Amino acid sequence: MKAVHHLLAFALLALPLCVNAQRGPSFQLNTREFFEEVDPPVSDAIKLSREVVQNLYVGPGYVTYLEFPQSSKIQAVAVGAEKVISVKVDPKNNAVLLTPLVAVGHTNLTVVFGKTPYVWEVSIRNSGEVNYRMTYSVPATDVTARLPFGPPVTPQSVPVADIMRKIAQYGAVPVTPQDARNVFYQALGKTYTWNGNILTITDAFGFTKENLIVLRVHRRNTSQTVSYLAADQVVPFVANTQFPATVRLQSTPQLFPGQAEIIYLFLQGYNITVDNDFGISLPPDSKTVESYMKSR
Repeated sequence: MKAVHHLLAFALLALPLCVNAQRGPSFQLNTREFFEEVDPPVSDAIKLSREVVQNLYVGPGYVTYLEFPQSSKIQAVAVGAEKVISVKVDPKNNAVLLTPLVAVGHTNLTVVFGKTPYVWEVSIRNSGEVNYRMTYSVPATDVTARLPFGPPVTPQSVPVADIMRKIAQYGAVPVTPQDARNVFYQALGKTYTWNGNILTITDAFGFTKENLIVLRVHRRNTSQTVSYLAADQVVPFVANTQFPATVRLQSTPQLFPGQAEIIYLFLQGYNITVDNDFGISLPPDSKTVESYMKSR
């Protein structure tokens, strides 16, 4: 299977390359919640989530130390039963110290970061395993952090080979931690018909580091005649606004009946994300032109 993906990657790189120096409008960039943007004090820290209640086991006669990253300051701490467990905050080290006051019991603990509460269920046990020290990572307090878009570049500076390799491997090769923050994907499935051809914008890939969106358009000739459509005749739109493609990849503009191809449209430097409403504009359909000429 890996060999197939490697062959696909090489085949894609051999596609004809078109560049376009035109610039479209620059949209107000979208925002995206970055729950994976954490600041762990250690690599194996437990990642907190607003939707997940953490379990914690403490024991009488022991202090349990909960440490958090310095960049996520503790704003408030509350415990359900103050007579069951003592809670102290160490502001210097951004930590919470728990000391049981009874031999056996159960309560809950809430720690607030950036106005967001995170909850623990605390069980006091006089036998069995207990937690003496726990280290946590906290989601970024600014959950609508702006995406780290790269600057606009010349068409020749777009890293086409690297981008096509990542597209070919997406979903087949595990995503690296770095790519998990820089590469985004959105399935679209938007279909158009033109001169006996069916064109579908299958999906959009976003590369924030390169400030780039790549639209993948599948084209199939379902007619009984040879069909010609060049990539520069396929004009991308975002929310009904034209965005000229900076780079286009196409295997062949000429398709015989039953043949298919994939067109790649690169939109670079516009500060847009895969969450937008993408579309394409095509040349007038021959039947439409013919009908118009007859009506004149």
